[in-house]
Amino acid sequence: MAPPISEERSGVVVRNLALATPSGVTLAEDLTFQVEKGSPILITGPNGAGKTALARVLLGLWKTSGRDAQVSVPRSMSIVPQRPYLAPGCLGDQVTYPKRFVFAEDVGRAEQALKSVGLAHLLDRQEHGWAAVCRWEDVLSGGEQQRIALSRALFHQPDFALLDECTSMVAANAEERLYDCVTAVGVTPLTMSQRLFLPKLHKQELRLGVDSPSRWHLAQLQNGSG
Repeated sequence: MAPPISEERSGVVVRNLALATPSGVTLAEDLTFQVEKGSPILITGPNGAGKTALARVLLGLWKTSGRDAQVSVPRSMSIVPQRPYLAPGCLGDQVTYPKRFVFAEDVGRAEQALKSVGLAHLLDRQEHGWAAVCRWEDVLSGGEQQRIALSRALFHQPDFALLDECTSMVAANAEERLYDCVTAVGVTPLTMSQRLFLPKLHKQELRLGVDSPSRWHLAQLQNGSG
């Protein structure tokens, strides 16, 4: 039985969604859950369970399907992918993407974002600081690229952010601190992971690919913050 949905629509609301691939492979039936601001959710499941498909529906890239299906997502939601896009341009542009970096307007917030994700040293490493232009995919390690993507969430501070395996190349002992930085600026994560990841930082777990008729299960996480 699907959990009740609050009539408050300030967060992410999914109701009666039939989650399927474009070729028609069913991934979940009658998927129903709600994410309120300040109540992070962990979305887990093996490869092919539907995490990416759900992300595409939430981002409006795939159509909503299912009888009486409803998907309501605030405009202020972004995605932090596992393999972030590094924009052509200066170091500042990497933090403020998709906005172009304007020193007078952005330097304070960009510097704080870079510091929060542990990349303040990039300003010293690059001769021209914020104005440095490089092939960033060649200059930054995989872990640094993922931290850059997280710095964008700290800079723009959307209400919600889809975090799609976005710390897979970051040292395990740094992951919790990075997630704390995201929630500290008021961003509510929808964290996608193959495993039970930092359960104490999330309020509920949506498990996809389970052995049940609906192929999903929603559970409250007792150790969730708050």
